[in-house]
Amino acid sequence: MESPERREVAAARRRPANPDGPDRAAESGDAGRAAASDAETGVHDPPGSPAHESSATRGRTALRWGLAGFVATPLTVLPHELGHYLVDVALGLPDVTLHYASVSWSGSGAFWDAVRQGDFGAADEVAPVVAMAVSAGMGPVATYLVVLACCVLCAKWRPHPLLVAIGYLSNIRAIGPGSVFLLELLGFGVSSGCDECRVSMLTGIPLGILVLPAVVSLVGAWIWLFRYFPRRHRGIAVASLVLGLPMGLAVYAFALGPLLLP
Repeated sequence: MESPERREVAAARRRPANPDGPDRAAESGDAGRAAASDAETGVHDPPGSPAHESSATRGRTALRWGLAGFVATPLTVLPHELGHYLVDVALGLPDVTLHYASVSWSGSGAFWDAVRQGDFGAADEVAPVVAMAVSAGMGPVATYLVVLACCVLCAKWRPHPLLVAIGYLSNIRAIGPGSVFLLELLGFGVSSGCDECRVSMLTGIPLGILVLPAVVSLVGAWIWLFRYFPRRHRGIAVASLVLGLPMGLAVYAFALGPLLLP
């Protein structure tokens, strides 16, 4: 009969050295070798891993928002100028021409020279003063309608980056008349060709009243549209849009615009 001591020795010999078993030891060894290999080769996030997908999402976000800012310029400038153009055509002004950032017609120089000299009688002989005030004001009105459309479409349809870019860029023009108004409040006389300034000259309406809608549109739309930047990658989206906008403006002002509508 085998003694208890011999049975314990035999059991100890049969017990594996690794308490988790030989398979677990082999797996641990393989995992350690794989980790060491990844560290040496710099491979950490294979395709399909959460980290890799997050990096790809950031890249797509930057591309979409940067491209939206780049192409937004003509979609903000042209509706504004079309507001002037359509009124001028309806008035029957001679040789009305739409340019990439302005509208011209035969006699416009003489008209505004007479207005600046305070000779509204002579200006009225060139073109109806009240009608020209409507023409000057229709540009900002067209801009407000575009901004409103962007806000509504983002809320009711989907927050497309291009809609947000157009809404932001359209309102930048409010900085011009707003600055003129502030300088006048400080006692500095400023001569400006902004639309609100022209309406004020032609009608006598205080510039501050005409600037108010521009300020409301600027502040209100910028706050409203900010919510439509992607929450997880908001910083990337904002930075990409900010980089895309001036690049698009430069290309439109110095290349595309003069080529299409000189």
